[in-house]
Formats: sequence, C-alpha cells, structure tokens
Amino acid sequence: MVKLIKTAPTGWAGNGFGNNSAEYVVEGSEHIVVFDRGGVDWCAFDTKEGKYVIRPYGMKKKQVIEQLDDILNWH
Repeated sequence: MVKLIKTAPTGWAGNGFGNNSAEYVVEGSEHIVVFDRGGVDWCAFDTKEGKYVIRPYGMKKKQVIEQLDDILNWH
C-alpha cells in the first residue's frame, strides 16, 4: 500500500477563505505530490514530469491513494 508523508499541515486561510488542506508526498516517490484542489478534488502531481498522475475530478483522498497504489505497484 502507498504511504504518504505530510509536507504541509492543514491551515487556516483567513476569514471567508476557510481552511487549506494538508499536502503530502508519496514515500519512496517524493516527486509525486498529493493535494486537495478547492476542497473537493484530490489529485496526484508528478513534479519531475510536470504532469498529473491522477487528475482532480471529484476524487477523495482515499480514492487517489488506491489508484496510486495500483499505478505504482503493478507488475
């Protein structure tokens, strides 16, 4: 199973803006960043390639982790 390392904590964005979600990287593949876009869309972005591994289309963090596990651990 893919393990995530927290790189940025959840934070208060100010009055009217709510909270910012925490950000993570994939353990062993630290160039893959997992983050929330706009409060509802989690995604995974490869900073080496400069492209999405998993695009932000209404996915929850758990779903992104499951898909990353399939992508990174297939043989």
